Amino acid sequence: MSKQWSGVNRRELIGGAVAFGLTAPLMVYARPQKRQKAQVVIVGGGYGGVTTAKYLKKENPNLDVVLIEERPFFMSCPMSNHFLTGLMELTPLCFSYNVLEVKHGIRVLNDKVLGVELDKKVVRTSSGYIAYDYLVLSPGIDYDVEDKPFYKESLVYNPPAFKPGSEHIYLKRLIEDFEGGDIVITVPPPPYRCPPAPYERAALVASMIKKNNLKAHIYFIDANERPMINSEGFLSAYYDLYKGIATYITSAQVRDIDVHKRVVKTSHGDFKYDLANIIPPMKASGLLEDAGLLRKGQKWV
Repeated sequence: MSKQWSGVNRRELIGGAVAFGLTAPLMVYARPQKRQKAQVVIVGGGYGGVTTAKYLKKENPNLDVVLIEERPFFMSCPMSNHFLTGLMELTPLCFSYNVLEVKHGIRVLNDKVLGVELDKKVVRTSSGYIAYDYLVLSPGIDYDVEDKPFYKESLVYNPPAFKPGSEHIYLKRLIEDFEGGDIVITVPPPPYRCPPAPYERAALVASMIKKNNLKAHIYFIDANERPMINSEGFLSAYYDLYKGIATYITSAQVRDIDVHKRVVKTSHGDFKYDLANIIPPMKASGLLEDAGLLRKGQKWV
C-alpha cells in the first residue's frame, strides 16, 4: 500500500477526495512510519467511516485499522424519516460497532476526537494521542449557525434531526405529542446532508396527517426554487396527493425565528407553528477547520 501511495501529495489527494462529493470521507496522506503493519486511523463512524474501514481491511488484511467514534452505536439516518412518522421502530436503524471488531478485525474506540495534528501524524482524543500512517476523516456535518443566532436558539426547541441520535428521538416525541395545528418544515440552501431528506420528511408527515385525520396543515418552506431531487414526484405529492394538507412555498429565506411566540419569519411572510422542524444551513465539521484543511470562511472541503 505504501508503494502505491508514495507519489501522491496532500493537495492531489484532497482534490481526489472532493471528487467523491460532500458526503465522502476526506483522506489525508501521511508517509508511513517504520512498523510491521501500516496503521490507518478513521475518524467518524457514520456510513463513510464504517464503509471505508470495512473495505480497507477487506482489501488488505495486513492493515491495522482503527475507527474512532464518540457514539456508542451506529444509527442510520437513511430511513429515519420512517421512524419519525411511526412507520418503523428505532431498533432496525441501530447497530453495534462490535460487528466491525468481531467480523472484520477492526479496532473500534468509543472516544471523542479533540483535534488532529497533521505535522505529528497523531489524532488527539479525550483519552490521549493515537498515531497513524494513513488518516481518513469522515466526521460528518455541523450546523452553520454562528452568524445566525436565531438558528442556534431554534436547535434547542426544534431539533433538525440531521445528526443521528438524540435529535431524532426528541423530534419523534414532539410528533407523537402533536394533536393538530400548524406545522412548519424548512429546507436550507445547498449544500446540505442528504438533499431528498426534507422533501421525503414533509411528504411522510403529510401522509401521517391524512391517515390519522388530524386537523393540521404543513407549511413547507423551501429556500430553493423546487425540490433538489425527484422534483416531479415530490411536487405531485404536495400539489395533488396532499392537496389541502401541505402548502409548498419556494425561494423563501428564513430571516428570524421566535421560538417563544412560535413564529418563523421569512422573505415570504411570517408563519406561526404548533410543531416545527427547522433545518438550518450546514457546513463541514469544525474538526477539518481546526486541522487546517479549510481556509478561513470556507464552509466545505
